[in-house]
Amino acid sequence: MLHRRIPRWHQCGIFSIWLVWATLWLPQVRGQIPPDLILPKSKTTSLQLSGPSTANITILGLRVAFEPDVNLSTTGDGQFLMSPDSSRCDGFLVDPPPHDADYFLAQLEAVANYYERVTREQVTFDLMGSLVFPPQGHEPILLNRMATYRPVSEEDSTDILLVRLFEESMLAAVDSGLDVFDYDIAVVFHAGLGQDFTYPFLDPTPLDIPSAAIDPEMIQAALGTSGIPIPVGDDLYDLYDRPGIILPEGQNHIYYDIVEDIFPGGSDYCDVQIGLTGTFALLMGYALGLSPLFDTDDG
Repeated sequence: MLHRRIPRWHQCGIFSIWLVWATLWLPQVRGQIPPDLILPKSKTTSLQLSGPSTANITILGLRVAFEPDVNLSTTGDGQFLMSPDSSRCDGFLVDPPPHDADYFLAQLEAVANYYERVTREQVTFDLMGSLVFPPQGHEPILLNRMATYRPVSEEDSTDILLVRLFEESMLAAVDSGLDVFDYDIAVVFHAGLGQDFTYPFLDPTPLDIPSAAIDPEMIQAALGTSGIPIPVGDDLYDLYDRPGIILPEGQNHIYYDIVEDIFPGGSDYCDVQIGLTGTFALLMGYALGLSPLFDTDDG
């Protein structure tokens, strides 16, 4: 099975129809070896938006937290970071908390600005028509514990659990009265970090959730339908078959104790920070139907 989640390779990939793809800045400083991005596989066929245009694309961002726990195999406690911990860096902090609705609106704006700039406005987004839900001042969607959506073994079951996370997030939004069909692309922003990088040493949190683009083929394999069944009336359902993305709240390990396990012996971690925008832009490429310009078998 081919996947649109990020497999464990050691290069940063680029996408293009006519644009050069953004890569993440992963500096090597003070003798530390930076992590490597795990790139997603893709078929040669493209995932298309529901409409023929790449103008004024709207995005639905869902804030999804998990039932609090103390699982040492996952990063954090299942909740969004709301208070910045600057004890490991006295300089510039990447993607600092609070990770609230305004923070995720800024993430939407960042990826929109990137695409509009590099495509010379061939791809544009309608940020006024986009939405982060639940809005500022409201509690996020709450799902089961984070490890529920990660298999301990059986690689192929990862896609099924990713689809389950996407489905449960969408249905929770619908239960709150939101019409998810008003948006072209749905993005689930979940609490914690993404399982998206390889490290020079043992990964201390192997049950973190990998970032992924969700397409109808993944949904078909997991649910037996070409889209997420959304209730629209008594015993009536409509299929949400538009592009979906799963992303963490951030990629910056500096806010968690595990950074000291990944990069032992340090005290100042300012130069090993990673931002979310690069991963977001990468997976947005799949949602837009862009083809990968790297070998999808080995990276």
